[in-house]
Amino acid sequence: MKRRTLVALVAGAVTFSTLAGTLSATALWSTQAQVGATVTSVVNAGFEEPRIPGTIGYATDSSVPGWTTSATDRQIEFWAGYDGVPAGVGRQFVELNANQVSTLSQTIATTPGQTLQWSLLHRGRTGEDTMALWIGPENGAGVLQTTIKTGTTWTRYSGAYTVPAGQTRTTLGFESVATASGNNTIGNFLDDVSFGSGPCVTAGSTVSNITNPNGAYRVGDVVQFSTAVANAGSSPSMATTLAGTLPDGLTYRPGSLTVDGTSRTDAAGDDLASYVAATRAVQANLGFGANGSAGGSVAQGTTTTVTFQATVGAGTSGRTLTWTPTGTYVNGLAPRWGKTFDAAPVSLTVAPSADLALTSSATTATGSATWSFAVTNNGPAVATGTVVRLTLPQEFASAARTYAGTGVSCAAVQSSTTVVDCTLSGSIAVGETRRMTATVDTRAVAAGQRTISATVRSAVDDTVTTNNSASAVVTVADTTAPGVPSPRITGRTQMSVTIAWPAVSDDTAVAGYDIYRFGTRIATVRDVTTFTDRALRPNTPYGYSVVAFDAAGNRSAMSTQVQTTTPTRSTIMAANGSCIVANNNIDDILLGTCGTTSRQAWQLIADGDNYRIRYDAQDKYWSTRQTTDVWLYPFANGTDQRWGVIQLQDGSVQFKNRDAQQLCLSNTAGTALALETCAAEGTTALNRQRFTLGNVAP
Repeated sequence: MKRRTLVALVAGAVTFSTLAGTLSATALWSTQAQVGATVTSVVNAGFEEPRIPGTIGYATDSSVPGWTTSATDRQIEFWAGYDGVPAGVGRQFVELNANQVSTLSQTIATTPGQTLQWSLLHRGRTGEDTMALWIGPENGAGVLQTTIKTGTTWTRYSGAYTVPAGQTRTTLGFESVATASGNNTIGNFLDDVSFGSGPCVTAGSTVSNITNPNGAYRVGDVVQFSTAVANAGSSPSMATTLAGTLPDGLTYRPGSLTVDGTSRTDAAGDDLASYVAATRAVQANLGFGANGSAGGSVAQGTTTTVTFQATVGAGTSGRTLTWTPTGTYVNGLAPRWGKTFDAAPVSLTVAPSADLALTSSATTATGSATWSFAVTNNGPAVATGTVVRLTLPQEFASAARTYAGTGVSCAAVQSSTTVVDCTLSGSIAVGETRRMTATVDTRAVAAGQRTISATVRSAVDDTVTTNNSASAVVTVADTTAPGVPSPRITGRTQMSVTIAWPAVSDDTAVAGYDIYRFGTRIATVRDVTTFTDRALRPNTPYGYSVVAFDAAGNRSAMSTQVQTTTPTRSTIMAANGSCIVANNNIDDILLGTCGTTSRQAWQLIADGDNYRIRYDAQDKYWSTRQTTDVWLYPFANGTDQRWGVIQLQDGSVQFKNRDAQQLCLSNTAGTALALETCAAEGTTALNRQRFTLGNVAP
């Protein structure tokens, strides 16, 4: 393009205005109707090619895509951070004043009548540098669009150009005019040139199954949505954003949001993307310069990608879930040209569900209990990945257990010994029932009711969850016998033996004890650990064993037998604590202090069903020869010397004379024995008719 011909064109062929602004591009200009659909773009708009190895370098324009220079040496000067100067956009930019004053230009195909936008970034090197922009036909005279003066801050300039009739190729020329230093080889930095119909942002989305790659989408699967936002236009889109509402039935996975492969937080305002739980909105600010509050610039010909993950929720079987994001952007060269863009909807259809129903029952056997579980698939889909989780009582933690069923494999959950997952291999067809059992050795388990509860789940959605749980109760029989008692003799008289034993243990409780005399059961006691065998014969051996039993009828082994022989003589004590003694003249019977005389030792000599009570020192016996008192007489066969010994419940005895049919008692004077008819319960006389047989006095 010849500079001498630039001013020859009239401004009526072109409408434009310029406005210096920041890198966010705030140019304002009058919109013109566009003709045709040509999208024009600048080749190598950011001067990123060729890539120079250091921070500054030169390249012959024949090796620079898109650009030519009017300099006679054909050299274009590239900067990449040299002297601490950053690029306006990207890594590299050019200096118009290279080795000499020159014009940098590029020719682009255009459509006559179309209004195109131009934009550039300009910066002075050491101060305020000046450059000019010319636009016109290829190899013809151009029109001066603007003369730009800029200090040492990158500044964007923009405007509009209407392509004249018949002009199918248009040349842009960037001329170095003046430099702050006055040195024609120093100054006028240029970057990020655009010329065309503006940004054209589109988006497309995909969805993939992370849990089941290339497989059906199922409830519980993790899926990933990816939306690629591309600028197919001829200039950057500004303030670019993307947003969409997560479909119902999907649950957002916290921390899964990325922009261009970089993880973003879910919080709003702190980085480029966020998830707003209240509105289920996924939002992202895109492009160069984007931050937590505003979108940035997406350069022409570039793509930025937003991804996030979600979990397919329950109740979505058979449903189609659709992600339809939308976006906004601003034409950086004309902010009033705000636009929106839609990504084509992307959908996933959740596989149909099954309805698994679980039932249970239980049975017991000697030493074991078995729980049975049946899983039925009511459809409409085949069930896969079916697991029955059993929760066992803690008492079964160490009990031997077996699990059975076709294709059943069971294992404890983590470190638990009483929570077990049983996997049913393969699939369960619609209408099919699969069965399994759990059998527990209960021999070491305390008796009582025990429950195993179970729940069923599968890899497919379950449309009815109310029938996914079941439990069954068994009553564990008590098969454990109590411990073996250890009896000992704790007391004896001429007519009784008392035994006692420590309480024994049982897994439930001891219900009682059976008492055996020489192997024959003679009594059963409950709630006590002692027993007195009464109405025995003097001077007779007796042996006792004890068996413990519980409420379930479990019986211990019979204890070791303990033996004793009843004494030949005893001390007879009255109810008032006095002992029965023979008086000095040996004719009557008195009450005396116990342990003070040998005359208190008496023998009970069996005489049929009765006894004769003999004074141990002489061959004389109790007699009722007088009807009111009890005396001692030499042995006679009369019935007055025959006494019935009646054992009372409290262990005391009564002496009943068979002749007088009266009871012996200590008389009111408390000095001798007398006879009296049976006294009524609760009277003093009745108390005086009770006697105790004890150890013989020393």
